[in-house]
Amino acid sequence: MTATDWRYNAFIRSNCFTKVIEMFGAERITEIVLNRRVQKQTKREVLPNDPSKPKYLQRDITETHSFCVDWNVKKHAGVFPADKVKMLVTKAEIGDLVVSHVQFRFESPELATFLNDMLVRDNKQKVFTPKTMFYATFNNYYGEELKSLPWLATLNHFEIENYLFKLSCLDLEELHTDRVEKYGEEEHLSIHDDAKMLDLVLKALNFDGWDRKLRTMKDGQVIRPAAKRQYKKTQTKNWILEGQQEVA
Repeated sequence: MTATDWRYNAFIRSNCFTKVIEMFGAERITEIVLNRRVQKQTKREVLPNDPSKPKYLQRDITETHSFCVDWNVKKHAGVFPADKVKMLVTKAEIGDLVVSHVQFRFESPELATFLNDMLVRDNKQKVFTPKTMFYATFNNYYGEELKSLPWLATLNHFEIENYLFKLSCLDLEELHTDRVEKYGEEEHLSIHDDAKMLDLVLKALNFDGWDRKLRTMKDGQVIRPAAKRQYKKTQTKNWILEGQQEVA
């Protein structure tokens, strides 16, 4: 199979605000959308129209709270107020917020060098510098096919309670630089073709505070907060999930 028969999706194994906010860093966030709906379930007795049938309990679900944060550095001055949001969430007692969209900026001399090397191989001029500012966008993703991944099938209590790992995750959707943000130039940085490039993007996340080594799978890979999913192209041009790769 050729390289074009494979694609990769970089992802974070949680979409919970209180856990991933430290990965991005409030001072690096340029866009973020948070949501939370709280539902209340009540039971009531229902008498059937037929008197010969017994009464039964009806469960009713109503929405009691709806919480949303939509923050953008271009519309709001300063740094994203992460601590204020945490305080409001605690005070409202609505549980953790779901990150549905987030963009953060970062510098990566390694990524700049990697991309320049790709340009040179294509006989193009280098355009990235060690001070190039990259912007990575992650969106919430849920897919039934993720249940086939070995790490998810063996998810343990510690990972659920402490790392907030779950089926829903944050997928890397876009990568560009300040040439787009500041000058409106066009860029075409593919985020699905090269696993090493995705490793360099994921390494820009902050993993401080992970208080113990994560478990090692049977194939020797150590489970980390972020990883890559690998997809294979079928004869019908569809993509099927083949497995996962941890950050190298």
